[in-house]
Amino acid sequence: MDGYSSGWGFSIPDVLANSLGASFFMVQEALWKRQVIQPKFSFCKSPYAALRPNILGSSFPQQLLKDYNGQTYWFSIPLRSLVKLPNYLDFVCVSLGYGCDAKLVGDQDAWQGFVARRQYYF
Repeated sequence: MDGYSSGWGFSIPDVLANSLGASFFMVQEALWKRQVIQPKFSFCKSPYAALRPNILGSSFPQQLLKDYNGQTYWFSIPLRSLVKLPNYLDFVCVSLGYGCDAKLVGDQDAWQGFVARRQYYF
């Protein structure tokens, strides 16, 4: 959607992120012949969408795409790829995540008393 938006359009960081994503897959295939490090995404509705529905989305599908406050991006490494585990523990992963809170304007970190902050998860 950004590529067709008059407010955002094409950007070098978008192209770099897309290139890194494709490279991430190819490097893992070249090194291990499988995807050891798994990118994951999670979403939980944030209270900020109600404050700026035109920017952050007025429906759940729009919020899923537009409201970065509710999005978390993860890199997970299944422990079974590092150590021998019993089969019933196959779901256990070590994960690092990134998200944000109070991001109400795309190119600013503050808006009407809200100050955006980055969040890191382990």
